[in-house]
Amino acid sequence: DNNYSLLLVTSQNNIDKEKEIINMIKSHRVDGAIIVTHYNHDENKLKGCPLVSIDRHLGNDIPLITSDNYDATMNALEKLFASGARKIAFIGSKPCVDSEVNLRYQAYVDFVKKHGLPTLDLFEVVGHGGESEMVAQFFEKYKDFDAIFVSGCSLSIAIHNELLNRKMAIPNDIQLVSYDGLFLGTEMLTAIQQPIKEMAIASFLTLTKLIKGEEVNKKQIFNTTFIKGETTL
Repeated sequence: DNNYSLLLVTSQNNIDKEKEIINMIKSHRVDGAIIVTHYNHDENKLKGCPLVSIDRHLGNDIPLITSDNYDATMNALEKLFASGARKIAFIGSKPCVDSEVNLRYQAYVDFVKKHGLPTLDLFEVVGHGGESEMVAQFFEKYKDFDAIFVSGCSLSIAIHNELLNRKMAIPNDIQLVSYDGLFLGTEMLTAIQQPIKEMAIASFLTLTKLIKGEEVNKKQIFNTTFIKGETTL
């Protein structure tokens, strides 16, 4: 609609591919980029590059688009507590870079401390495809819990499948809440839903302003929606 062409690139866990895109911007072969990265980049080498980052902090000069990670997670945990859950676990993939996603884990740490609950967490770096191994590690480490907060859709699928394999009734035995994701087959997941479309549009509009040399907001935080599905009481 705005007369731009789109080049979609997946780095496939290869930082050199991301550097290639940055070099294409510097050589004016690409006007700018919206980036979701798992790598640290030299902030000095990003100066002058029209870039917008999703969730990840790439430096003071790179605008950031994110959601209300901390507040949304705290709200979901409080809802689990209000439903009677007292052994609430947390599992999530830890970003390799400074990211707003880390605030989900911080909310969990603050929550269990506030209520004097046991800390049942697994927050480690895991690559795409390694979710099943992480879930197996989680169930090996923890045996007694009545709710799980999952930071990420792909992990939620793996957790949900493992709960079914273990014949654990959802939500009567174990309640499940996910940050992202909504449907697991025909079952509606209780989830924190990010306004993906609005965030995407904001990312694009911010980038076009950068390309034109206009001033932009350095950080935009979008409110999420808590959607009660079939995986919580």
